[in-house]
Amino acid sequence: MSKITRKIELIPDIENLTHEESNQRCYKVFYNIDNKLYKVANLLVCQLFGLDNLLSLMRLQNDEYVKCQSKLASKSISEETKRDIKKRMEAIDKELLARKDEIAPKHPQTFAYRAIKDSDYAKDLPSDIFNTLKQDVFKHFNETKKEQLRGERSLTTYKRGIPVPFNLMKKNVIVSDGDNYYLTWFEETRFRLNFGKDRSNNRDIIDNCLKTNKYKLCTAAKIQLKNKKLFLLVTVDIPETKNKIIKGKIMGVDLGVVHPAYVVVNDGPERSLIGDGDAFQKQRDVFRRRFRELQRCQLTQGGHGRKHKTKATENLRGKELGSNRESSYK
Repeated sequence: MSKITRKIELIPDIENLTHEESNQRCYKVFYNIDNKLYKVANLLVCQLFGLDNLLSLMRLQNDEYVKCQSKLASKSISEETKRDIKKRMEAIDKELLARKDEIAPKHPQTFAYRAIKDSDYAKDLPSDIFNTLKQDVFKHFNETKKEQLRGERSLTTYKRGIPVPFNLMKKNVIVSDGDNYYLTWFEETRFRLNFGKDRSNNRDIIDNCLKTNKYKLCTAAKIQLKNKKLFLLVTVDIPETKNKIIKGKIMGVDLGVVHPAYVVVNDGPERSLIGDGDAFQKQRDVFRRRFRELQRCQLTQGGHGRKHKTKATENLRGKELGSNRESSYK
């Protein structure tokens, strides 16, 4: 199974309400959540960081432990004295750990949740959003912990506008109504999924999730505000398709410039033409011009290191081949 993330625009569309009334109500609910979400996330991070470093703070407050550290730093003491000091420090650590368990006996994630849930920011926050946010913050905190200890990054600061996480469950679910799909959300709000030109085949993917059941729609979802528009971010599990190998069948491909590729198989006289030479060359010229522009920008751009300056050109490398393959398959 491979997972892909789809980004679909949401249009407020509450039944029995006009478009303006739906917009006003849906955006009011969203902004109310959005104004509190990043504050709750920052409080959770602070709680997790404090719990993670509680033992270190308790060591610093213990005078005997600090003295033992100072003695170990001395070069004049013998190895036997060092062993005795380390044993004493281990004994102090056991005492401090027992006191720490009395202060914060629960799992850090549970303890942080209890510390935040009664705050002014989290009181009116839906429990589904709060629980999902807690899991995301805790996961990200653990993933970046080693980098924080090495001094390679600072503690994460969440800013206003982070995507609102929630679960696609019985209350918050995507339903089909003829040709349209709707997302029922919190506080009796509802959104219509707008696929637009649908260059990414989002409608087909949602159809395969809800109608044909070929794909599986993951419960974890997010709503993101961008350019004053709301977008639904959903993850889809797509099963891997196994290609059948036909024994004895051979295919040959002849690459060219006027015609990008000719394909022929050993059991048939016909040749198949793939792609268009003019479109191939135009697309190639577009990439070359873009690459030259990015290289010129590197000479004038300042204030950042080499890695930052060359990031755009590195991202462009290999795109020409991928684009040509994509255009050939169409």
